[in-house]
Amino acid sequence: MVRTGIFVIGILLAIATVQSTSKAQAVEQGTIIIDPYYGFPLFGEKFAELVAKDSKSTIKGIGPVGGRVEYMVSNRLGFTMQYIHKSINVSWSGHDKTGSAIDSTGYLVKSNMLIGVNLHLAASNDVLDMYISMAAGTNIHDAHVIRDSQSSTKTDVNWQGNPFAMRVALGARYYFTNIIGVSTELGIGGPLVTMGASIKF
Repeated sequence: MVRTGIFVIGILLAIATVQSTSKAQAVEQGTIIIDPYYGFPLFGEKFAELVAKDSKSTIKGIGPVGGRVEYMVSNRLGFTMQYIHKSINVSWSGHDKTGSAIDSTGYLVKSNMLIGVNLHLAASNDVLDMYISMAAGTNIHDAHVIRDSQSSTKTDVNWQGNPFAMRVALGARYYFTNIIGVSTELGIGGPLVTMGASIKF
């Protein structure tokens, strides 16, 4: 998925180079942009090591899934709000104190609320919007384990999650019409790659 994101941004950069003589911009002061997206990868290995120890485990989950809203305060600068959510389920088999086999599951839910800015690059044109994104906010998480799949008793997990979140990313949007397009980001702090739609008005 990381290679796919790099390839997509490379294609968009090539388009921007060819069309850089255009004075029109895909977004401008006053534009509102909404980007729903799905991200990769899930990153559940550390949580699996914590709860399952040395047991062979299966990792499943949803996300990272999220959305960005941006308001352009000038032709080059936008204020952003972003929400990122992911849930991880880790399942493994083991034995209780009596030696009986039990199936256990660990659950981790993480949510990020971020506020930041996007600096839109001069390589952008009337269909392509490229930007550098910087954002910070909160990191909310809930982690627990159900030691026996036949039981609903939860045991809290001491997951040392940072309460603060930061994200820096390089992003691009390509618009097929005056309203609808696609978006992608490569970043650190949250998903490495995001891909989704982009709607502007």
